[in-house]
Amino acid sequence: MITAYVFIQFGSKDPVDVLKAIRNIKGVKQAHVVTGPADIIAFIEAEDKESLEVIISKIRSMAVVTSSDTRITWSI
Repeated sequence: MITAYVFIQFGSKDPVDVLKAIRNIKGVKQAHVVTGPADIIAFIEAEDKESLEVIISKIRSMAVVTSSDTRITWSI
């Protein structure tokens, strides 16, 4: 299992539809509107690196998403 946080910026002013769409992507476990440089932070979980890349690609391919920054996590 691999997990990551994705920090998402988007161009629209109303985050409601963007947040709903991100939450509906399989593998997105949580997504929240936040303040600061990112507009939304999503926590994602995947079986492996390839599956993780698919989830991230789905987020990045949304028309309103202007940028994203992914941080893969691990337990220590």
